[in-house]
Amino acid sequence: MIEDQKPTDNPEQNDMSIHDHLSLRQLRDLSGHSATWCAEHVGKVTLRSWNYWEAGTKQGQPVSAPDDVMAAMRELAEAVQSVLEKTVNRHLAE
Repeated sequence: MIEDQKPTDNPEQNDMSIHDHLSLRQLRDLSGHSATWCAEHVGKVTLRSWNYWEAGTKQGQPVSAPDDVMAAMRELAEAVQSVLEKTVNRHLAE
């Protein structure tokens, strides 16, 4: 689970533990996937394009990943983190 996650009384708000401020690189790291895999399966772009998105620049000009790619990476990172948390909790309970 992300350390700065703060539970609320609203369960819908609790579902968002991968915060909007995380970068594409941080989300990819949380998901445990390579840039190559993410470029192919999430962004449907070349590795070079993915690397530009992660760097935030292309030839000195600012670039950013499309909103749908960021949303998909948030979902992927959240899913992986959820599985990891459940696995750890199951092993701790044994």
